[in-house]
Amino acid sequence: MNTIALSKINLKAPTQLRSSGEDMSHVEDLAHSYADTGSFKELPWVALIKDTNEYVPIDGFHRLTALQWLAEQEDAECQVDLDNVSVKLTEFATMADAIIAAAGVNANHGLKRKSSDIHSTIRKLLEVDRMRFLKDKYTLDKKEIMSVVKCSSATYKRATEEVRGELTRSRDFRITTLSDEGLTQAEIAKRIGCGQTTVSGI
Repeated sequence: MNTIALSKINLKAPTQLRSSGEDMSHVEDLAHSYADTGSFKELPWVALIKDTNEYVPIDGFHRLTALQWLAEQEDAECQVDLDNVSVKLTEFATMADAIIAAAGVNANHGLKRKSSDIHSTIRKLLEVDRMRFLKDKYTLDKKEIMSVVKCSSATYKRATEEVRGELTRSRDFRITTLSDEGLTQAEIAKRIGCGQTTVSGI
């Protein structure tokens, strides 16, 4: 266990992957629970990003915000030491590494994720490390995304429908453009990295 001043932790960090940020009713529930027990069931997980020397939450945005909220309540009986917050502390080389680590942390605990949260997470992963999560330029790596995000195949399918549609439209536009340039179907298939049957269908 480590302690750190809450003021040093960036609670607006891009490692918050929930589409709507913190749920304040959940924050207040956690704050009242902390006031009763003096602790959380699990310590917030905070990371030091080496390339920016910045502290960011990986898991525990709600818990850290709950401490902040509790400290601001004038009638609170529980005293919160914001200069010595107990956390699980690790290091990551880059913010991208931290975001990838944060992608699946709420799969089995904390406030249940919404489909929009998983959608937001997958989009963020594609922003920070697109090559890792694509099988090719126009195809998501379903297995890798599901492994990192920790979601079911059905949830993956729903959450990525829009992204997959965008990739397919981009691929189809590229195929049409190459066809207009005079390339054969075989040449286009090789250039795009798909089957000639797909090119023929477009």
